[in-house]
Amino acid sequence: MATFRLFHTMSAMGKLCSSGTSQCKSLTSRQHMTGIALVSKTPSTQLACNLISRESFRTAVPIMMGRRAAKIANRKGKSDAIRTKLYGKFGKQIISACKAGGSNDPDVNQQLKDVLKMARGAGVPKDLIERNLKNSSDDKQGDFELLTYEAYGLGGIGFVIESLSDNKNRTAADVRDIIRKGGGNMAESGSVMFNFERKGYVIVKEADEEELFELALEAGAEDVEARAEGGFKVTTDFTTFGAVRDALLEAGKDIDAEASGLTLVPLSNIQTDDESYEANVAMLEKLLDNGDVDTVYHNQEMDEDEEESE
Repeated sequence: MATFRLFHTMSAMGKLCSSGTSQCKSLTSRQHMTGIALVSKTPSTQLACNLISRESFRTAVPIMMGRRAAKIANRKGKSDAIRTKLYGKFGKQIISACKAGGSNDPDVNQQLKDVLKMARGAGVPKDLIERNLKNSSDDKQGDFELLTYEAYGLGGIGFVIESLSDNKNRTAADVRDIIRKGGGNMAESGSVMFNFERKGYVIVKEADEEELFELALEAGAEDVEARAEGGFKVTTDFTTFGAVRDALLEAGKDIDAEASGLTLVPLSNIQTDDESYEANVAMLEKLLDNGDVDTVYHNQEMDEDEEESE
């Protein structure tokens, strides 16, 4: 296993009034690109991507929305929120592994040993790891269960919602309530999931491209591609992710553990009208503000500028 690449989504609409009339027009221009998963933007809750671009609007009186400046100012806060959600998810996985393996000693609990290796690779602080190891033996600590919900948003897009929860009834009720109030509908198991495929991503910070390509493919990777921001993305099938990651680590490659992991990739993305787009983004944000929800995958076609501010 590995950490999940996580993403934030923000949205806004520019509304400009034409001079001389009382009728306001909603002007929105988007450059679309693929979206995969989103995560919460608040540290108290937690999930490869979606940021929203609006092209400049020109009227008789220029209007400055200040949106991009706000994104830049909030970038560190978003990064901290992603990390906090990620640490919380690892905490639940540590407790779950301890209970499943019957011990909080990694020397006798292989599942726990694997989770701890992954958590340390993602930079989870030692004190948080120790705290969750201790909590696993608390009689008041419930068992965590992996839950997956599927839902439809507006415009026919699909959501796959993942949660590691110690209260199934609470989580199910919360998710249903958010989807219903957002205008979506819960879906039967499998009716949305078939639109996605599970893949693994290993992000290598720096390497010789030819050497990395040969090493990764030999280990079972599907592809290696250079990233615009530097480094390389190694794509794997979800069954070979661990083997490829370990092979690259053993070869001394510098891996970005926080950005690497398993994810659900949409087979295709759906473009919606602006009203549906905004409603879907609001629904996603509310889902990810929920403390039980760890990750939300979707096939909403997202905007380029939202990706860039990540």
